[in-house]
Amino acid sequence: MYNLGNMNPDTKGGLRRRQFFLTYLTGIVVSTYPFFFLFFRNISKVKFNDILPDLLLCALMGVAVTSISLIIVRHPGKAAYYATFLLLFLINFRRVLELVQRYLSSFYYWHLVIIAVIFFLVLGRLLRYLGDTSDGPNIPVMLYIFGALTLINLLTAVPQFLAQHSRPTSDSVDLPENLSPDQRVEEKPNIYYFIFDEFAGPQNSKRYLGFDNQEFFSGLENRGFSVSYDSYAKTIDSFTEIPNMLQLAEVNSVNMPDNQKRENTRNPRLLVLMKNIGYQSNQMDIPYYNFLDESLADFQFSSEMSPAFGSFSSLLFEHMFFYPFYGQTEYEQAVSFTLNQFDYAANSPKISPAGVITIGYFSFPHPPFIFDQDGGAVPETETNNLRNVNNYYDQYIFASRKILDLVDAIQAQDPAGIIILQSDHGFRYPNLLHDWYGDESFDLAAEAHYQKNTLNAVYTPGNQIAIEGLNNIETLKKVLDIEFGIQLDHED
Repeated sequence: MYNLGNMNPDTKGGLRRRQFFLTYLTGIVVSTYPFFFLFFRNISKVKFNDILPDLLLCALMGVAVTSISLIIVRHPGKAAYYATFLLLFLINFRRVLELVQRYLSSFYYWHLVIIAVIFFLVLGRLLRYLGDTSDGPNIPVMLYIFGALTLINLLTAVPQFLAQHSRPTSDSVDLPENLSPDQRVEEKPNIYYFIFDEFAGPQNSKRYLGFDNQEFFSGLENRGFSVSYDSYAKTIDSFTEIPNMLQLAEVNSVNMPDNQKRENTRNPRLLVLMKNIGYQSNQMDIPYYNFLDESLADFQFSSEMSPAFGSFSSLLFEHMFFYPFYGQTEYEQAVSFTLNQFDYAANSPKISPAGVITIGYFSFPHPPFIFDQDGGAVPETETNNLRNVNNYYDQYIFASRKILDLVDAIQAQDPAGIIILQSDHGFRYPNLLHDWYGDESFDLAAEAHYQKNTLNAVYTPGNQIAIEGLNNIETLKKVLDIEFGIQLDHED
């Protein structure tokens, strides 16, 4: 507490400046806390440079709100508390709105804005004229609280950070004994390996969509593919299954910590094996998932329009007061990114006539729902509506057509190329209903098997490989054995 009345002007001015500094610092620490909370929990999944603009936006919000608070309250000590209260409301605006809408369905965004403006203006005037205006509350209290919370989150992220930066190099990955330099043949067929998240296998689509996607699977067979109608993943968790597929072994399990699952995306054994017999790597990933190890990439897909749905920025801002304005570009970004991925994959044979393995991860037809079955726009109200099974059905149909078009483009340019199409799991309709809406109409244990039914198809020119009933890892191992003589079964 500072009694400024008995101090000389220089001392009084110095303490006053300190109060204003601490007031602004409090606002910045409070406004950036959600950023650091999310960042420290995903430190192995995102790059700080990529999300630096999000941090600056949060800090700018803190400065702006603190400035407004000082104008209204006219006292730095009280303004620190006022700004903290206002920031917490703005950060959780959407949650407050959704809570009110549970009881008043006709209550909308602008209704809450108007009520909040009136409430905070009245509160500000009361704070301005009530209490001792010479001292006011102790500023550092809120600063200490949110600073301590940020520090705690930092400390919990340290083990994850250290693990990420102490991983072995690709040279230290164990290789099979039968992998020898004489296998480095001069001409190696290009390999195209595409993973489509949540693409329903044949049994899955019949059960949850009442739809037999035989036109798609027959289309693959007519193009020379071996198709498995009964392939099943071990789980329905992407962060378990995809690292396992790329590591050619069950290195992840559902109950493992997220940071450990993430670490097992490093040095994917499939890529290490191929690079050790002379292949170059072409990668297509999604920035905030980062399933692929870019340190092993010789070529890489990049897009000016990164998808915003489910990204770090989206998760950070989705509940803040400006979410309607921020989210206006999410749909266009997601559409552009997905279509650009397909275009890049279709043109990947142009990289080299041989010796390149292209690995692409598509978060598609995984929600959100951005395409109808003809590739047209989806109403905003349906983008994240998981209850309506037709939303997935439409996107699934469009994805099936895009995959066939992709196959046609690759085969036309590179008929000798090997093409592998897989999904990490099928449509998780029962679990999505349960997890998002608390809907318990399905017996999850009984439905688990069907949700694990995956897409699994392989095109090996001149040498059709039987894969019926094999899971993704078994299929990949069989292709490596038959096409390249790389035998892994005895090591498992």
